[in-house]
Amino acid sequence: GQRGVFVQRLEEIVDFAASIMRPAKARQTAAGMPNSTMEIAAVMAASPVHASGFGVATLSGPVRFVSMPATLPIAHVVERLNQLQPAAIMGYPTRLAQLAREQLAGRLAIAPRSVTTSSEQLVSADRATITAAFGLPVVNLFASTEGLVGHSDPGGSVLTFATDMCIVELVDRENRPVAAGTPSERVLVTNLYNLTQPLIRYELNDRFVRYPAL
Repeated sequence: GQRGVFVQRLEEIVDFAASIMRPAKARQTAAGMPNSTMEIAAVMAASPVHASGFGVATLSGPVRFVSMPATLPIAHVVERLNQLQPAAIMGYPTRLAQLAREQLAGRLAIAPRSVTTSSEQLVSADRATITAAFGLPVVNLFASTEGLVGHSDPGGSVLTFATDMCIVELVDRENRPVAAGTPSERVLVTNLYNLTQPLIRYELNDRFVRYPAL
């Protein structure tokens, strides 16, 4: 519940942002889509105090975010999305599930090529609703301000983390490594890209289960 401040240089912010967006760009290339700027409707925080709002406010280049603040009335978001017709949509699972119900009811009419959820737990019911409404398997994204970033495959539930960005240790209450298949009590993160404010074995209270490497 305490606010954290993490200092980075511009180059380090770019590296962090790229680790979030590169799977989407890779899927765009693999699908044979033109390698142009990807326009993403971001149903996320209105304020840059939250990392999702900060990213929307600052990122540009191969990806362009169009802010659709999650605090807006749902009818306003529907209207703006219908006007924008975004190539992709990203947002909080509970809010995207609401928009999915609007799509199923016929009030929203968009055809994104990808749907990504982040910042909240993606529960099965919301995943099913979003998939049914947009006809797409959902990509689940985990991103922390400390630099830990992971994505699922479309429709998948297992997160793959960017190991070039962070060293991740899944540990028990005594900070001892846990075996694969055992839920951790916490996660220790050492970032490899932020040399301005290095974090060494920084504690996150998220609980993960390690799957055997493929």
